[in-house]
Amino acid sequence: MPGDDNGFREFVDARYMDLLRIAYLLTGSAHEAEDLLQGSLVKVMRRWKRIDDPWPTCGRRWSTSTSACGTDTGVGR
Repeated sequence: MPGDDNGFREFVDARYMDLLRIAYLLTGSAHEAEDLLQGSLVKVMRRWKRIDDPWPTCGRRWSTSTSACGTDTGVGR
């Protein structure tokens, strides 16, 4: 329902640039970071009403997405 987002838009408005920076650090590419963030936000939006704290959910989605794409982030080296 339009307008019935229970704070999702506010979350995205407030955190978009921070989330995009994190996605960039994970991918090393501005284009891939944007794609990763968009895909993650779509998944989070679908489950928004069931999420108490969106941060762990976003992080889990990014980890899964980068692993599935075979992206080597260099994290943990």
